[in-house]
Amino acid sequence: IRDFQNPPPSFRPQPFWFLNHRLEEGRLRHQIREMAEKGVGGVVLHARHGLLTPHMSEEWLQAIGVCVDELRAQGMEAWLYDEDNWPSGTFGGKLTRSHPEFRMRYLRIQTMRVVGGATFQSTLDVDDNTLLCAEAIRLGEDGRIIVGEAGIPEMRDVSAHYAHGRFRWEAPPGNWLVSLFWECPVAAKVTFFDAYYLDTMNEEAVAAFRDLAYTPHDRFAADYGKTIKGVFTDEPGLMIHDGFFKVEAMRTTLQNPQRTLPGIALAWTRDFEAKFRELCGYDIRPLLIGLLYDIGPTTHKLRADYFRAISLWYSQVYHGRLSLWCRERNLEYIGHTLEEPLFNQVRTQGNQTWVLSLMDRPGLDYLGHGVGTAANPVRILSCKCAASVAHIQGKARVMCEAFGGSGHGHSLLDRRLDANFMAVLGVNMFIPHAFYYS
Repeated sequence: IRDFQNPPPSFRPQPFWFLNHRLEEGRLRHQIREMAEKGVGGVVLHARHGLLTPHMSEEWLQAIGVCVDELRAQGMEAWLYDEDNWPSGTFGGKLTRSHPEFRMRYLRIQTMRVVGGATFQSTLDVDDNTLLCAEAIRLGEDGRIIVGEAGIPEMRDVSAHYAHGRFRWEAPPGNWLVSLFWECPVAAKVTFFDAYYLDTMNEEAVAAFRDLAYTPHDRFAADYGKTIKGVFTDEPGLMIHDGFFKVEAMRTTLQNPQRTLPGIALAWTRDFEAKFRELCGYDIRPLLIGLLYDIGPTTHKLRADYFRAISLWYSQVYHGRLSLWCRERNLEYIGHTLEEPLFNQVRTQGNQTWVLSLMDRPGLDYLGHGVGTAANPVRILSCKCAASVAHIQGKARVMCEAFGGSGHGHSLLDRRLDANFMAVLGVNMFIPHAFYYS
């Protein structure tokens, strides 16, 4: 009861502190003292829009050192933040602009109905995509896939009929569904600073991000595990922000989120086919059409293997490598993935529980205000997913970035209701969004 009435710093609010102007020592120290006086237990040192001190420059790192020094003096906790704004992975856009080979990739699947018995031709919107293959499936008069006695449809590889942006096929009589499979690099401007997003399943790309965004903090190693408790990673994904726009293929930008290419998009990475063959023991290319359509008895295994592969590569490469860096330094790895609902998390994270299991404090983002209900269970599911992983693994803390996007009319009474609801569902580390430096 005594700790509840006067909690230690680790159980007090630990807000995002938006460092969003020229960082000055006196002002930094003054604001930390003000927060300490008001009962704040610590802060997440978050670079944000408006920042004039160049992110991760010597001037920036010196300012972070000032913050750590004052937080130590006030008995507060510090959490490092691994990005300039969000989502984590681009190093303020500098990494992916300088290394376009590290940009995220998609599998874009474009379908066309073809009536046989005549020459069909179509000019395709290719952009800078690479065709992997084209497959045709025979359809019945009712438009449904014709399935043979063994439960397998008639399929043909028609890749040879594509060249230089045009598909031309003298299709046999009947109706056909042609699917073209493109490797599609994510467009520029899909994140802030007109950047590409990172291929989070690519070992080399994630190592480069770690070396830029994590390793320079080693100058503060004397405070690791003491004042500096860990690192916060924010909204990484294997299909970044695509979940917000459902399944349309990407040519999206922040300024024009509906700008798309024809087809739908699934997660992909560089050298996907070779890595898949090594992991699963067979070639996925001739079976790609089975990711969308039932191609017989192998369909379920194909889809299960596909989602297992992307989940494994993403969780081990991005979260595994970064969490290992933290634990080697007695730091905790915390943060959250792309927001609710769980459908979006499946698309952007693969196996969400694998991702959360690599966090020392499984976390979520409670965007907006209001509690969960039977009619709107998203709030409940998101909290319980993180809390359940923590419970199964015996982890004592569940982290929540709270109140972001709640609007100026969100009263303290509303916040108390929301916070109590989160706590009932297992949250016991609150990161309010947000305190502003300027």
